[in-house]
Amino acid sequence: MMTWVVSGACRGLGKTHLCQRLAVVLPNAVCAKVGHNPPKSDKPDNYFTNVDDFLVFHHQLSAGIRHCVVESNVLARKGYGDVRIFLDAPAGTDNVREDARELAEVAHIPIGAQREADGWRQVLNERLQSQELAARVADILEDQRFFLWKEDRTPCP
Repeated sequence: MMTWVVSGACRGLGKTHLCQRLAVVLPNAVCAKVGHNPPKSDKPDNYFTNVDDFLVFHHQLSAGIRHCVVESNVLARKGYGDVRIFLDAPAGTDNVREDARELAEVAHIPIGAQREADGWRQVLNERLQSQELAARVADILEDQRFFLWKEDRTPCP
């Protein structure tokens, strides 16, 4: 099973939305979140308030699950996951996490204003067995990048 970990520099970057979109495209995927606040209605059903509970869930996933996409800054910071994606904050954003730079450094795929999609495609082609799937995932990441730097910040479809 391939584990995808999505982290971000602050709130409001669309981390949950990105996880959900990836879980739709990746075959036999499940979506989860490790967070501190009570879950909201638009959050994944697999919501955990501590890493240990998530790890138990992850370990017990059925053999048919090929991808687990989890939103977690803690897991990313620990270097957990086969593919770590980091969403950077647009310039001038308030409330950026103190560990944002660290999260960006451990990411395989950092998404920010100056990041190039060619690097994403290389990582995806190395980790996925299908160039078609890698291209679909790269398109989702490019949509996310566009969302982060457009003015109205409405989520991409």
